[in-house]
Amino acid sequence: MSSKTLALIVVLMAVPACAQQRGQYLSGLSANNSGVMPEPGLTYANLFYYSSSSRLKGPNGQGLPVTGQFAILVDNNVFMYVYKPKILGGYLESMADVPIANGSLAASLFASGRAISGGGGGIADTYFVPAQIGWHLHRLDIQTGYAFFAPTGRYTAGATNNVGVGYWTNAYQASATIYLTANKATSLNAFNIYSWSRQQPGTNITPGQNDSFDYSLLQVLPLTKGKEKTYLLQTGVIGYGQWQTSNSSGVPPAVAGSRYGVNAVGFTVNVLVPGKKLSIGTSAFWELGAYNTREGHVLMISGVFSF
Repeated sequence: MSSKTLALIVVLMAVPACAQQRGQYLSGLSANNSGVMPEPGLTYANLFYYSSSSRLKGPNGQGLPVTGQFAILVDNNVFMYVYKPKILGGYLESMADVPIANGSLAASLFASGRAISGGGGGIADTYFVPAQIGWHLHRLDIQTGYAFFAPTGRYTAGATNNVGVGYWTNAYQASATIYLTANKATSLNAFNIYSWSRQQPGTNITPGQNDSFDYSLLQVLPLTKGKEKTYLLQTGVIGYGQWQTSNSSGVPPAVAGSRYGVNAVGFTVNVLVPGKKLSIGTSAFWELGAYNTREGHVLMISGVFSF
């Protein structure tokens, strides 16, 4: 944990207001090509995620008097396998995201003047999608399935070097890519994941349920001339929102009803190489409209390769 991060937490210890713990899903990860399932076989994606926050917002979105910075660095290693046989007219996919992080990805709960925060490094909680079905339609790609977060990250109640949060989380997710043009160059993308968690060991806290929504409007342009179009540029506007939808339990009364919310907008630029089943890109988000949580910005760098 950096000295700037420590400075923020020390100041927050003296702040009477509360900032709720965010959900484990890293908002924005599925904003691009949300409903598109890879072709049958193995696909690997490496997604570098950097989140930096220097602002803490109160119940009405007002800024709270804090200084310093809370930063999270995550290297997401995503393994996707699409099976050849079809089920209900669609393809079945399994996925695992093994993140290596420098801090707890649900990043911090501040309650009753006390900070409970993750600041260690190592393997964080793993995101599994054991079964997801995807359909490729004429102007629509859509997929849906069950997911869960396993507490594989280091966690001890009250420790300052936690990487995980200690509890299991279940989730239902669905996504879609709508092609607005006949050549599928323009697309509208949406991804939603709704999650609910078990009780956290050693604290008796059960986080409130939360909903995350990623979206984008993308345009594909050829970078090379000719019919083959070996290299493509995909760019557009992206965004996300994450909101707590039910109260947390096991927390002080002053915190129990303090649900959080945050929105973000940004842009993305990706280079697609269809012939080599490869894509690389970067996305940037600026958070706004936050309440009862931190507010900052996010940078993501991605590389995807299908075998």
